[in-house]
Amino acid sequence: MIAKQITAEELNNKLGLTLINSLEFIQGEVDCINGAPHRPGKTTSYDLGFARRAQIEANADNFSEMNHAKI
Repeated sequence: MIAKQITAEELNNKLGLTLINSLEFIQGEVDCINGAPHRPGKTTSYDLGFARRAQIEANADNFSEMNHAKI
């Protein structure tokens, strides 16, 4: 039996994965780092990059607050 060749997009769809465009992902991160508001209507890659950076910054803020709390 010969295996059918499928594209990376077809494989990702079958596995329920999301294709990431690295440049758009990075642009989302950079916009968040620079304090730009999230731009709706961008790609999923942009949204994931923006959300990832926002979560990293939120975690850092929470960690800092925990370490400086007075008990």
